[in-house]
Amino acid sequence: MRKYRYIWFPLLLLIYGLGMAWKYGPVFIAAGRAWQVWLFIAIDIVICILLAIFLRKRQSF
Repeated sequence: MRKYRYIWFPLLLLIYGLGMAWKYGPVFIAAGRAWQVWLFIAIDIVICILLAIFLRKRQSF
């Protein structure tokens, strides 16, 4: 399991982030702040991609 940390850890973070956007997204959209939902999703995806890259590089050493 430790061997594939660069896959499951960012995936877990991505599932958490998208779940929070799904749960609280309608509240923000109803308040007229849909841009915050999309910004949160975009930032979450970027963080997961960067985390996967850095964990993979770190594991290769």
